Amino acid sequence: MNQTESTVSNHRLPRSQLIAFALPGFVGSFIFGPLGGILPTLYAKNFGIDLAFIGLILFASRFFDMATDPIIGHLSDKTKTRIGRRKPWIIAGSLISLLCVYRLFIPGEDPDGWYYLLWFMLLYLAWTMSEIPYNAWVTELTRDYNERTRIITFRNVSGAIGAIGFAAAPLLPVFSSGEMTFDVLKYVAWFVMIVFPLAVIIAMVWAPQGKHVAVTEKVSLSGLYDSVRSNRPFWAFALVFISFGLGTGMYGALKFMFLDTYLLIGNKVSYFLIANYAMALASMPIWLKLIYTFGKHRAWAASCVGIALFTIPMLAIPPGPGAFIPFLILSLLVGLAMGGGMVAPMAMLADLIDYDILKTGTNRAGSYFAISTMMVKANAAFGAAMGFWIIGWFNYDAQSKAHALDERIGLFLAFVILPAVFFLITGLIAWRFPINAKRQAIIARRIQQRAERAARTNPTQEHAPAS
Repeated sequence: MNQTESTVSNHRLPRSQLIAFALPGFVGSFIFGPLGGILPTLYAKNFGIDLAFIGLILFASRFFDMATDPIIGHLSDKTKTRIGRRKPWIIAGSLISLLCVYRLFIPGEDPDGWYYLLWFMLLYLAWTMSEIPYNAWVTELTRDYNERTRIITFRNVSGAIGAIGFAAAPLLPVFSSGEMTFDVLKYVAWFVMIVFPLAVIIAMVWAPQGKHVAVTEKVSLSGLYDSVRSNRPFWAFALVFISFGLGTGMYGALKFMFLDTYLLIGNKVSYFLIANYAMALASMPIWLKLIYTFGKHRAWAASCVGIALFTIPMLAIPPGPGAFIPFLILSLLVGLAMGGGMVAPMAMLADLIDYDILKTGTNRAGSYFAISTMMVKANAAFGAAMGFWIIGWFNYDAQSKAHALDERIGLFLAFVILPAVFFLITGLIAWRFPINAKRQAIIARRIQQRAERAARTNPTQEHAPAS
C-alpha cells in the first residue's frame, strides 16, 4: 500500500477489547440461528401452520421491524449518557430479547400463527434496539479503513463460532436423533438466557466507548433525509443491499425446508450448518487479506459470485441418504464464499458514514446503520416471504416425503435459481463501488482536520478527533 492509501492512524485496538466487543455476537447467533428457516419450518411441521401464512408472518414482522429501524437509529444518535450513545440501547434491547426467546423457543402445547407473529415481531423490535447501536458503535471505535475491517472480522468470527455452537446443539448426548427440534431449542433458550447477559456486561465494561466525531451536533430527521438523498455512494450501496437481501432471504428461509422435506436428510442439518460456518470462519483471515489487497467492495463481489456458483449444483442432488456427501461438499464451498460477505459490507457502510460526516459535519452513524438494516430486513423479509409464497403457489406439501414435478419446480425456483440470480447481480454492482482505501483515507484525514478546527473554535462542544 502506498502513502496515499495509508490510513490516517496506525492505532489498533487491543485484542482483549475486540474480544469483549465481539462477545454479544457469539450469543446472538444462538438467537438468530433458528429464525430464518428452522423455526418457521418447525412451526409448520409441528403445529400445522399454513405455509402461505408463515410467509405473511415473515413479511409482516420484518416490515414492522423495518419501520422501527430509523426511529431507533435516530434516537441512538441523539442519546447522551455517561456510558456513551450506544451502550444504553444495547443493554435495554438485550434484556427484552430474553423474554421473546423464551416464548418463541419454548412455545407450549398448541401455539397458532398469531402467537408466532406476536413474539416474532417483539423479538425483532428488541433486537433492533441493540443491533443498530451495536453496528454504529463500530464507526466510533476507529476511522481507519483496515482497522474497521479487523474489528468487524473479530465480531463476525465470534458470530460464526456461535453459529457453529448452535448447529452442534442437536448432536449433544442428551438428544438421540440429531434433528433440530423444539427440545433442542428449549436447551438453546436456557443457554441464551444465562450467557447473553454475561456477554453484554463484558462488552459494556471492557470494550471502549469510542469517539463520536462531528462538527455539529444538530441531528434532525429532515437533515437525515437531505443527507441520504445527496449521498450518491450510499445509493450504490443500497442497490447492493437490496439484491443481496433478496437472495439471502429466499435461500436462508428455505434451506431447512429443502433438506428436511425434499432431500429427506433433515436429521443431518447440524452437520451442514457446522460445515458451512466452520468454513466461513476458517476463510475469514483469507478474505481479510484479500480485502487489504483488492478492497472491500471487490472482495464482496467475489464472495457473492462464489455463493451463486456453489448453490446451483444443489439442484442436481437426488433425495435420500446419498444426498449427504454432495450437499456437505457444497455447504463447505458456500461457507468458503460466505466469508467475504460476512466481513466487507458493514465496513463499507462505515466508510459511507465518513463520507456523510465530511459533507454535512454531522455524525449520523446510528441512522445510517438503521437505514441499511431496514433495507436488509425489508428485502430479506420479502425474499423469505416470496420463497414461501412461491412454494405455496406450486402447492408444495411440507408434511409429505414425496413431491410431484410442479412442487419440485417451485422449490428449486425459490431456493436456488432466483437467489443465485440475485447474488450474481450483487456481485456485478459491488465490483464498481466508488469508495476504495485511497478515497476513504482522504475522507478520514479531512474529517479529522475539520473536527480539530471546530474544537479550537468552540472547545465546549464534542469534537473528538478521529482515532
